[in-house]
Amino acid sequence: MNRIDSWKSHLNEEEISIIEYFTKKNLKDWKYEIHNNSNNFNFKKFDIIIKKSIYLNKYFNKLKNTGQGTDKLPNNVKDPKTWGDGKNNKKKFIDSKNGKYYMREIKKIKKMLNKIY
Repeated sequence: MNRIDSWKSHLNEEEISIIEYFTKKNLKDWKYEIHNNSNNFNFKKFDIIIKKSIYLNKYFNKLKNTGQGTDKLPNNVKDPKTWGDGKNNKKKFIDSKNGKYYMREIKKIKKMLNKIY
């Protein structure tokens, strides 16, 4: 599978329906194939998911009210507590073996720097 089609192995049917629902006009204008019946889109379930996340709730409300999305990341890319583990990004890096090692080493470095300064 090439990079263009990689989304097919990463998104489930529900996620595809959500994306197609909100981008249907553009997909049609650009003559893309609609893969799911986005008329079956479950707003109640989607709304529950959105409200669980401060980030998603804030930016989705902005999208609904203004029609503008965001290019801001939900995570601070400098904070290892927000990183995915690289193999399964639903898991956190800091919970992995490498993440625990990394965090121990960072603490050691910070202690050494505090002694110097």
